[in-house]
Amino acid sequence: KNIHNYTEMNISQFGKDEKKTRLGYKDRQKKEAFVQMTHIADALSLHQAVLQRAKELFAGFRDDRELVQQFKGVLAACLCEAFDQLSKEGQQILKVKAGEEKNCCCR
Repeated sequence: KNIHNYTEMNISQFGKDEKKTRLGYKDRQKKEAFVQMTHIADALSLHQAVLQRAKELFAGFRDDRELVQQFKGVLAACLCEAFDQLSKEGQQILKVKAGEEKNCCCR
């Protein structure tokens, strides 16, 4: 099992001289982040859409960076940003619906 894991982790570096973070390591860190985010979202009763958006934000951030410092802080920032984005979208939807209801009731 250890040989398999080592091979999986290092296959992305095969034939390359660059010193970049292995894709396997990034993927493993994303999986760990998603597990932690799920626990946090459950504890805070966050909507699944917020959790999904936070995972998307973290995945994009992790793919872009060679090193993630302040791992827990980044998780918190992704959850906060996802909540903020979806709250604003929700407010816009409610405003549109309220405008439609006004127009319907005034006829």
